[in-house]
Amino acid sequence: MIFAAALAAFCFGCAPELKTLTVPEHYKTIGAAIAEARSGDTVFVEGGVYEERITLKDGIKLVGEGMDTVIIRYKAEAGPVIMADCLSGVISGLTIENTEESEPNYEAAGVIIEDSSVEVVGCRARRSGRGVFVKGKSRPVIRDCILESNTSCGVYVKSESATATITGNRVRANGTYGICYDDGAHGTAEDNTCEENGHIGIYVVGQGTDVVVRGNRCRKNELYGISVARRAYATIENNICEENKRTGIYASDQGVAGRVRNNQSNRNGNHGICYSGGSTGIVEENICKENKGTGIFAQGAETDVEMRDNQCLTNGVSGITLDGGAGGLIENNTTKGNKKNGIFVCEVRKGTAVRNNRCYENHRSGIGLRQTQEVVAEDNVCERNGTSGIVVWDNNVETKLTNNICRSNEEHGIRILEKAQATAEKNLCQGNLRAGIYVRDSETIASLKGNRCVNNVSNGIWFTLAAKGMAESNFCSENGRSGIGFVSGGGGLAENNLCEENKKHGIYVGETESIVTLRKNRCRNNYSSGVQLSETGLVVGDENICEENGSNGLVARGANTVAELKSNICNSNGGCGIWFTKGAQGVANGNVCEENSWPGIRVYGAGPVVNLENNKCRGNNDAGIMFEKGTSGSVTANVCAGNTWAGIAVRGESAVPVLTANQCNNNGAWGIVYWAGAEPNMADDNVTVGNWRGGLMCRD
Repeated sequence: MIFAAALAAFCFGCAPELKTLTVPEHYKTIGAAIAEARSGDTVFVEGGVYEERITLKDGIKLVGEGMDTVIIRYKAEAGPVIMADCLSGVISGLTIENTEESEPNYEAAGVIIEDSSVEVVGCRARRSGRGVFVKGKSRPVIRDCILESNTSCGVYVKSESATATITGNRVRANGTYGICYDDGAHGTAEDNTCEENGHIGIYVVGQGTDVVVRGNRCRKNELYGISVARRAYATIENNICEENKRTGIYASDQGVAGRVRNNQSNRNGNHGICYSGGSTGIVEENICKENKGTGIFAQGAETDVEMRDNQCLTNGVSGITLDGGAGGLIENNTTKGNKKNGIFVCEVRKGTAVRNNRCYENHRSGIGLRQTQEVVAEDNVCERNGTSGIVVWDNNVETKLTNNICRSNEEHGIRILEKAQATAEKNLCQGNLRAGIYVRDSETIASLKGNRCVNNVSNGIWFTLAAKGMAESNFCSENGRSGIGFVSGGGGLAENNLCEENKKHGIYVGETESIVTLRKNRCRNNYSSGVQLSETGLVVGDENICEENGSNGLVARGANTVAELKSNICNSNGGCGIWFTKGAQGVANGNVCEENSWPGIRVYGAGPVVNLENNKCRGNNDAGIMFEKGTSGSVTANVCAGNTWAGIAVRGESAVPVLTANQCNNNGAWGIVYWAGAEPNMADDNVTVGNWRGGLMCRD
């Protein structure tokens, strides 16, 4: 027992006693107290102004009474006010500054931390070049400080061996940067407020630099809130960047903002988030609103950005822009109320995709694609935009639009123009104030397949001003004018489309010299005609079904119209099955025209030469075939049976068709009738059997 007590007393006597050395109560200067202190001791500084330069010793805690009452200052040209080149220690509760008579010095520092893991807590560093300068193999913590009004920056970390944790500080009104990591430095900048700095709130720069920037508030800086440049890497998340003079978050010069996530970047003088100069990264779940420029902007060759799940609202230009050789992915974003486009893609690299975005109420288009190559826009919703839902224009190559919903836009659902080349498949274009899909201008080529264009105020699909293309297997219904149109030089192919219940025509072709081919379309229940050809060039109509339309099944109208109609079915229409009028010319071969309210085939008006062969015209009101008023042509091998009046009727003195080998049987009056001055011209080998009044009749 005596031995144990003696041993305990000996060990207790060996343990160093931790001391508190008070300045100026026990020591006149801070330097004198530090000189006497040993590792673990505290140098406590009472309120006052101390003009001296201090070198911290290892393990010492330098604690001031408070940053508002303790000021340590020295001349800038003499070096740092506090030099911390010890392994560890604490600096807290002080204000560190250069003297007022010092010339502004960019290189001067309030505190230099070199090869040290010192903690700087609750201090103010001001009026130096750099408030705190970290270099060498340092691992400091800088916490809850005010770093302000320094000529250069608040905190500068410059070393590939340095890792600095900078958290909870207020960093303001510094000449260039609030916080800067440079030259390969690492660390975390978290929960800081960086405001009103001369250039950038938080700057991550230099090859090998790798920083987590999290939960900071960067506002009212002269350039950017947060910036990454020159091959640096940063993870930027949960920050608020607002009211910066230029951009909220900016990556440039091949800087990698690896993941920019869940930030709010609002009311900045230019863009919310910007990538340029070959920078790369992922931008997701951010809110960018009320910026004077674009919400998220990416520009420049080799710039590559994936933008997902962001909200870009009421920005002064567009919600999202990808431009100038950039590439990447724009997916699942919401853009609403922007002054120009919801999403704008221009001159980007091949393979760029715009997918599953929601673009509402933007002042121009929902999505604009200009001078793009092999860009895919799919599964997007573009509604209530000021012009069109999606616009493609100006030398596009192989732009593909698939499964998009474009509805209730102020102009068109999809607009393709100015030499664009585009494919649109399986899109829904509904309730737009003009056309569902609008294709315009010479050298514009569009392939439209499997789209639904319904309830648009104007037309479902419209090719105009020399645009060319193909419309295949589209559903065009309940549009205010026609389902599909080729006009003003527009031409191409319409095949396997269903055009029904449109307020005018199912398909309209007008005032075009281009060849238009209509094949296997179904045009039914339209208010006017199933197919209307007006003052157009050559139109080939093959195997179309035009039935139950309000007026005619298929109309060829105008002296410039040449129609080749083969194997069409034109039944149960409110007017004629097929009608050539106003000088239209052409051929009708192998068509079926039954149970129409007017003649099955009618040729009317001065001048047209029409040849009819192998058509079946049965059960029509009036005649199976009727030629009137100056018309001519040949009528050969047609079957005209069961019509309410005549099989074939010819009316007027100058109506002179040649009738050969037709079967005109079982009609309600005559097989063939000439009246109103018409005289038999040539009628050979016709069969007229079982007609109620007779086979051939001439009457007044």
